[in-house]
Amino acid sequence: MQLQGQNHTVYSVSEVNGLARSLLEDAFADIWMQGEVSGFKAYHSGHWYFSLKDDDAEIRCVMFRGDNTRVRFAPSDGALVRLRCRVSIYEQRGTYQAIAREMQLAGTGELLAAVAALREKLKKEGLTDQSRKRPLPKFAQHLAIITSPAGAALRDIAKTLATRRALCRCTLLPAAVQGANAHREIARAFDRIANWPAHLDGPHPDLVLLARGGGSIEDLWAFNLEPVARAIANCNVPVITGIGHETDTSIADLVADARAATPTAGAALATPDYAEVHTKVQSLRNALGVRLNATLRHLSEDRFWQWRERLAARNPQRIVDQSLQRLDDYAERLHRAYANVDAARRAHAREVAARLHRLDLEGIVSAYRTRLSDVRERLHQAWSQRRTDLEKTLRAASLQLEAVSPRATLARGYAIIAKPTSGERVNGAYGKPITAAHQTRAGDRLLAHLADGRIAVTVQTIHKDSL
Repeated sequence: MQLQGQNHTVYSVSEVNGLARSLLEDAFADIWMQGEVSGFKAYHSGHWYFSLKDDDAEIRCVMFRGDNTRVRFAPSDGALVRLRCRVSIYEQRGTYQAIAREMQLAGTGELLAAVAALREKLKKEGLTDQSRKRPLPKFAQHLAIITSPAGAALRDIAKTLATRRALCRCTLLPAAVQGANAHREIARAFDRIANWPAHLDGPHPDLVLLARGGGSIEDLWAFNLEPVARAIANCNVPVITGIGHETDTSIADLVADARAATPTAGAALATPDYAEVHTKVQSLRNALGVRLNATLRHLSEDRFWQWRERLAARNPQRIVDQSLQRLDDYAERLHRAYANVDAARRAHAREVAARLHRLDLEGIVSAYRTRLSDVRERLHQAWSQRRTDLEKTLRAASLQLEAVSPRATLARGYAIIAKPTSGERVNGAYGKPITAAHQTRAGDRLLAHLADGRIAVTVQTIHKDSL
């Protein structure tokens, strides 16, 4: 849009960006540009966005999915690359950018330097140490193969397994082994192994073969990237690598538990050769047969001699001889036992006699007599004292009893009046004590008991005192 104003033409922003894009694309329609990748991002759409820079400048770049699928390596920050591109402008933002159609690594020197740096990093972490490498199972039950389903490596592996008549179960985990996404697909294949029950049926693999045919360093670049190396290191079963040719050594080979020169060699390392196993089994079977025959022969000979010894042992004369010998032996043992017992008794008697001789019997008897006399004297004194104490106690009790005796009362002038009854004795005399006046009548004959005798009295008159 052109607006006629004073003496100049006015352009819109879109027109300026469009003119600039046309000028740039006409001037730089097809050029090669070299620089270092920075800020690389791969979007879900498949497009790549990054910057290309050198020591003094930087330019934004984009590579659309239709073009980047032909790239044979995975770009990363710091990689030195060459781009075949056209220079343009993103009109909506007015952003100056290069649109890449091809991408190549700038040279093997930079690649080797990147590989050396990663190797040193993994070495410091101990991932390449021999001590962490696990032994391979001699007879793998389930072999997981990570490779491209369309590559020659898979055909070589299948041929080798068929030739060796491998008896293990084999599962192909397809993954790209070349290109920008190869390292991601390989890492995802190892994730499937780590989570096997959640993804596939059957037993968990006990061995992994990661394989790819030969190629340039760019072709094998995915096996020199850190995600693949860490996926191998973190795998929960041993890993064999068969990558490239014999002279090719990648970071994956250094981290793996075992490295084979080629995919074919990897298949041979993962499975035993049926013919060799069969030959070895046959050899072991023959050796076992020879050993078994020899053992049976020795057992037969031993059994013969055992029966012969048994028959000899059952010979009557031999039984009698052995019995007589045992009788002599028992007699000898009895004689020795009696002699030992007699000797022991004699020794004990001598010991007792010696102990008695050492004792002073007269002194002991004299001491016991002295102690007996002393005890007797103390017993006599104790008994005399006890008798004196008892006599004192008896006298005191007699006095107390005498004080409360009826006789003492009668001696003071009192009398006990009793009414005689036939056949009943009261207080040493006949009669029932009278304690109240109403118990008698005039004319009753009574007994008056005094301290020194009794008086017979007759009741003349009864007087009752008023209370």
